[in-house]
Amino acid sequence: MLDDAIRCPPEHADIASLPSLRGLPERVAQRRYDLVRRGVVLKEELELFPPRRVHRDALGTVAFFGSFLLFVGLGAYLSKPNADPADTLLAASFPEWLRPKVGDSVLGRRLANTKTAEDNVSWNIFLSVVTFSSVGGFLCAMVVLQLLRSGGEQVLFHCTVLLPALRLITGLLCMIYPWNSFTPNKYYRESINDGILRDCCRALYFLFGAVLTICSLCNICISLHVRHLARPWLALQASLMNTVSRVVLAHPGMLLVPLSCAALLYLWTIACISAFTAILNVDETDESLWPESAIFPTFGLICWGGGVASYVTILAFCGVYSRWYFSRSEPPVLVSFRSSMAFALGTACIASFWRLSVRTIEILSRLIQPAGPDCKANPVRACLTCIFGCVLECVFHLVGDVSQFCNTWAFTQCAIRNASFMQSTCLTVAVCTCANVTLLANNLVLDYVTGSGTQVGGLLGFLVGAVAHYLGEWAWLHCAPAVGFVCGAIMTSIVLSVAKTGFKSILVLWAESCEPLQQLEPQTHDAIVSCIKKRLEENRQRTVSEMSQLSR
Repeated sequence: MLDDAIRCPPEHADIASLPSLRGLPERVAQRRYDLVRRGVVLKEELELFPPRRVHRDALGTVAFFGSFLLFVGLGAYLSKPNADPADTLLAASFPEWLRPKVGDSVLGRRLANTKTAEDNVSWNIFLSVVTFSSVGGFLCAMVVLQLLRSGGEQVLFHCTVLLPALRLITGLLCMIYPWNSFTPNKYYRESINDGILRDCCRALYFLFGAVLTICSLCNICISLHVRHLARPWLALQASLMNTVSRVVLAHPGMLLVPLSCAALLYLWTIACISAFTAILNVDETDESLWPESAIFPTFGLICWGGGVASYVTILAFCGVYSRWYFSRSEPPVLVSFRSSMAFALGTACIASFWRLSVRTIEILSRLIQPAGPDCKANPVRACLTCIFGCVLECVFHLVGDVSQFCNTWAFTQCAIRNASFMQSTCLTVAVCTCANVTLLANNLVLDYVTGSGTQVGGLLGFLVGAVAHYLGEWAWLHCAPAVGFVCGAIMTSIVLSVAKTGFKSILVLWAESCEPLQQLEPQTHDAIVSCIKKRLEENRQRTVSEMSQLSR
């Protein structure tokens, strides 16, 4: 049995026995201790791997599919029943029964101008870019997983500098690429729109490359500091990565889960874009642009759907790790994926909407924030800033103490206890606080590894798109490198989420019960204990130093 200084039983925990609560103001410590007690009560109520599961967070599921059906239904209602499907570049990518109808709107007329045979050939090349970029991203993720298994500390250590270097290379390529001559000048002389497309692509490539280059140069300095701070914890993270890699290679079916969710996301995106183009078919007698404003709910639904697909994948991964950890007899991949789709879909919807909403409010509040004399000159912006600030303050007041785990850290408890999102957050706070895992949550360099792999996958997709543009020549293929970069990066990121999820899941499971890991992976167990002892000793020395300074 471990020393109580390392691991405190949740049912016997108090403020004095929890190192992470020491030194906090009395009110803050008491509030966090109340959260721990609430999690202990939930832990007693919700059993591990209940034989009968129920659908949690049904409100999120209803809101998710309700918004989708409302938008698609609006598109179906406003579409012209007698109109022929448009033989356009966009419509060619959809199945026959989902092909959009393009009307007389501004965007509809622009789409209807792309009907030449050359455009059809370039569209086939464009689809090939998507396919080969995704395959390249998948293979890149497999190579990274193999490196994590064999490389250990060296891979983790060097990736802290490799990530900003790869971003710098990507930024320079984006700045250089617009000046290529892959598309002959005859295409620009034949069509003014092609010249406009070229100029827009050049501006966007150069702007994105410049921003990424500047951020990469700044990030290099931060990475050097991170290398210094993360060096004492590399042994633990390398041991955890070795364990995660063995679990993934022992259950290769896990890699089919993100592919299945990606296929469902593709159908979701097709339906949203089809509804959007159907709304564009509305006949307007005035110059109103309200059909074009449907791009905002379309973009929101696609982003929400992408977040849900990603979180369903993570929930399935958490189920696989949990069943491996507790040595469950049922097929881990199949049961976990079915459970995440049937009983935890609402949790994924709420978590995705939570993240999207908070990020959107935060970005908007920063964009409209007035500075200096602009507060008096522009009272509307000042008022909006005040409103967004109050909303953010209320949100963080409600979940401020659990914000560290109000994310994918909580999904492990969803998988093993069939808890809701907020219940899982309270459970995670309780077990991680009592096991002192909170002391390790801020020392992770895994994001640099997965980020490096994602960047390499995006670079492969960028090169695939550049080759396609060189072979195809048409002006439309100016966008091919960007699409290849996005597809390659997304596929690599989704597959590598299996590593990041495993890292967090094993730590939470160890906080739940350390005996299974002590039997399965004793080296990883010993590394966790050693790091917690080291961090507790550092905190004790810091407290003594602060007290001595105050006494002077």
